[in-house]
Amino acid sequence: MEAKLLTENGWKALAQKFKLKDNGLQRALADYGRLEEKKLAERLKVIGTIRSVAANLSKDSYIKQIPVAANYLVDMANAAQAEQGEILKLKAIAEKAAKAPAGSGSEGSEADEKLEKQEEAYHVKLLAALQKLKGSHGLTYEFIVCEAKPHCAVTLAKQIGAQHKAELTKITGGSKRFLMVGNCSFDQGKYSFTTDRPVTGLAKKLQDSIKSYTGKKLPIFVGTESADDDDEK
Repeated sequence: MEAKLLTENGWKALAQKFKLKDNGLQRALADYGRLEEKKLAERLKVIGTIRSVAANLSKDSYIKQIPVAANYLVDMANAAQAEQGEILKLKAIAEKAAKAPAGSGSEGSEADEKLEKQEEAYHVKLLAALQKLKGSHGLTYEFIVCEAKPHCAVTLAKQIGAQHKAELTKITGGSKRFLMVGNCSFDQGKYSFTTDRPVTGLAKKLQDSIKSYTGKKLPIFVGTESADDDDEK
């Protein structure tokens, strides 16, 4: 599916060209684009609206006479359905983390469970950010990398702040070796990380880090380096 299918601009141009009444579809797409990736319940509600409205519009008698518009809406409904499935998975992970039982009472056990919950929350947000980048044409997030063993950790957000550094320090067990801040977007089938100070081997480090925390091996591009994988699951 094309990334622009779930963006306001992709549909807006088509609707204006053919003077289509869209029953609030453009507004829903705009709302979805403004939602933070961690707002899973809100995203689920809006993407459900997009899916329903797009599917209904594709069957409209007038729109069916305009194949390019009807087909676009069918593709949009399918993209929304796929997006809905991904958000449901993230929501289930978040709910599971929130319902995790309290520790047995020992300090070590409580510390371990606290760290597990932090990692659960971190990987949910990381997955959501990566998913949002892939599904939104032209969207760019800032990123920051924290060096650690055995894997570095990376956070993506609209704007990196002190709270993101603090989160990475907790996730990595205390590391404060922040390599860089740059920008990340999804372009030509890869997650493209750009920075003024590219580090040799960073593409592979980022790929390994993301796989370690999320279980997904994604195609990563940094400067002239590329860590490819077509087995994105």
